[in-house]
Amino acid sequence: MTDMNAGRQRLYAGCDKVIEYMVYTLVFFIPTSKSVVEVFATLAIMIWLYKNGLKAWEWTLEKRKSFVPPETTYGLLKVITPLGVLMVLLVYSSIMISLAVISHHFDIEGDLFATGVFLPVTLFAIFLGTLFFIIALAVVRSSYGFNLKASIISFIAVSLIASAFTSQRLGMSAEAFLFKVMEYLLIFLIIADVINTPRRVFNLVSVFLVAALFSGIDGIYQRLAGYDLFRNFPMFEKAKITAAFKAPNDFGTYVATMLPLPLALIAFNAKDWKKKCGLLVISLVLAACLVLTFSRGAWLGFLAGFLFLLIFTGWRRLVAVLIILVLLASLTALIAPPPIKAQIDYFSKLGSDASSVDRLIIWKTGWRMFLDKPVFGHGLNTFMSVFEKYRPPDYSEIVYAHNCFLQIAAETGIIGLLVFLWFCVSVFIRAISRFFITSDKFVKAAVIGAAACIMATLANSFVDTNLYSLPLAVLFWSLCGLAIVKVQPE
Repeated sequence: MTDMNAGRQRLYAGCDKVIEYMVYTLVFFIPTSKSVVEVFATLAIMIWLYKNGLKAWEWTLEKRKSFVPPETTYGLLKVITPLGVLMVLLVYSSIMISLAVISHHFDIEGDLFATGVFLPVTLFAIFLGTLFFIIALAVVRSSYGFNLKASIISFIAVSLIASAFTSQRLGMSAEAFLFKVMEYLLIFLIIADVINTPRRVFNLVSVFLVAALFSGIDGIYQRLAGYDLFRNFPMFEKAKITAAFKAPNDFGTYVATMLPLPLALIAFNAKDWKKKCGLLVISLVLAACLVLTFSRGAWLGFLAGFLFLLIFTGWRRLVAVLIILVLLASLTALIAPPPIKAQIDYFSKLGSDASSVDRLIIWKTGWRMFLDKPVFGHGLNTFMSVFEKYRPPDYSEIVYAHNCFLQIAAETGIIGLLVFLWFCVSVFIRAISRFFITSDKFVKAAVIGAAACIMATLANSFVDTNLYSLPLAVLFWSLCGLAIVKVQPE
């Protein structure tokens, strides 16, 4: 028995080792290649599910051996009733999602009992039900704390309801649930589970910083040469840098999100002057790129993340930095180049410039969509398809909400929005608790830096589509995983 346990532990350790390097790879390619991110995310998810599937099987066998039936009928009903209700909901949603996904890719009538439909739908539903059980058990048996565990389970449940029960576009919602929501959530769970030693935290943070530095150098090169190194993308409107992203706002969000991380390491960890110089170079490159994207939302996002970070540095430093920021802002308004002055000037014209007017139209339309179905929304991934029904007659565009919180509310209702905010607050609480109780200075700086990065993304998400862009969504959920890591001895 001891040899079997040792063999299983070696197997689990081997899985973690493979997953670890897959995570490094997908994080490194976030700013440059969606396809590489998708491939390595999928492989890491498959191995993680295999590992946790074996653990779930072991747990089931142990519980079956130690299970003692209740002595009274009432006690038996207390156990069976909630399990029965949960099983019915899980089976129904698994069948509906399976039918929707299969019918979306294959020409079938949609009748569950039709020839050639029942068997593949049933097998896929069993597969989905097994995956839900493995994921839920992994979350429940983790050390995340009650609030974070409950918010994760609730997030899955609300997303499932908005996909299988209330959606107006069942096929679109089912695919979004499986291949977007669950993929992002699993990336978060994988990083929180596997990046569990000081060495792995150091490696992951190093990969984040190296990828950000390369992307920043690419942005500077694009500004000088007119096109970027990786994809030969030209500057947007011949003025705004994008690096390997398609839009300057996306690149602005990426650098605004990553910039607090090296700043946190400078503030809380780096004592050696060589390390400080290296981190300062990365910070300056990212800051230059942030300015050259001319993305006002990214600027505000970074400011929010930076101020969050300053809270933990002491009130004297906070006051000093705020005074410096005010002086720099005043100086910039006076002597900045015309393009930067123009972007700053737009802040005084919010609500009247073209970009603001366009967003106000979209937000008003999204608000009407939310009010029409305020509880569970129109369904996951349905905003653009339903938008046409609610948009003004003279507005011809079909767009995202450009406010992630409004889009979450329109698609999953107030319950979905509250659950997502609950999850974010739980991540912040755990990151702050890790910051105060962790003795390792690098881990301390990494978790609070990751929390500041998350704050930057969330602040920017009030005016942009960050959580619905594949690279930026993967970045957000990866940083959430880093923010809650619990390190243990090697």
